[in-house]
Amino acid sequence: MRLASGAPKDEATGEYAPFETQLADALVDLCSGDIAEQSDGDRANVVLHVDHADLAVGVGVGETEIGGMLLSSEAVQRLTCDCNVEEFFEHGGIPVGFGMKRCTADARMRRELRRRDEGCRFPGCERRRWVHAHHILHWTKRGPTDLGNLVLLCSHHHRFVHEMRWTIRGNPYGTPEFVRPDGTVLGRAPARHRRVAA
Repeated sequence: MRLASGAPKDEATGEYAPFETQLADALVDLCSGDIAEQSDGDRANVVLHVDHADLAVGVGVGETEIGGMLLSSEAVQRLTCDCNVEEFFEHGGIPVGFGMKRCTADARMRRELRRRDEGCRFPGCERRRWVHAHHILHWTKRGPTDLGNLVLLCSHHHRFVHEMRWTIRGNPYGTPEFVRPDGTVLGRAPARHRRVAA
């Protein structure tokens, strides 16, 4: 409750997010902190069933394996933005093979992202913990998992980009712009510079 009530106003709207949203973000932050302290690489496996073609164009829905919860295509794209994808191939509803696609930033890339971005790059956001590596051009649209296509975003602003249809343009090494769904530019994300010892 304390973590949720300490959430700042959103720089884009000048308003506070609904309290339920603040509570959900706080829960994600608490769980992320707990998960980050665990060493098991398979510690948090969420299995989604989604048609790859639908995911690529942002239509349809995904379904969680446990509980059968339906998720919008935007939510599925956010959840698969930085993940490993297990692909199962079927013929007539019968599994005939599987493969693995790596869409996550590896440990070296994450270290460099943290050094370069220092936290969420959304203009005015100062969150530095529990940030996600966001593909500016989603991997389903052939966006590469490399530093030139990744930017750090907190959970709240990651949702803005995927589910509220904001876009990011420009070079993440410089000052990328965050563009509202109506095409107006909020502003440029601050360029982050590595501190050099004197």
